[in-house]
Amino acid sequence: MANDLVWKKRCKKDRTDVSDRRTWESKCNCYKVIHSHIFLGNGAMPDVYYAIVIEEFQGINFKTFSERIISRHRKKNPAIKSCENHFKKTLK
Repeated sequence: MANDLVWKKRCKKDRTDVSDRRTWESKCNCYKVIHSHIFLGNGAMPDVYYAIVIEEFQGINFKTFSERIISRHRKKNPAIKSCENHFKKTLK
């Protein structure tokens, strides 16, 4: 359907000294879901999925982008649903 958010097939993986991250992006590049697995210390921190909207701001001589967290989840599918619900609200 034309009013549905379509996601890219593969995720991007990133590793730092304290965490692993996986990022799924929408094909329109306006939404993404980030999975954060922190292994600092004894690994007591739970995994988190962030639903993020990427907003564009237009100035007189510039254009800039900002990422805003819509919601936090413990599983991937609710985070994706949150992005899709936000997308449907912006169409109205």
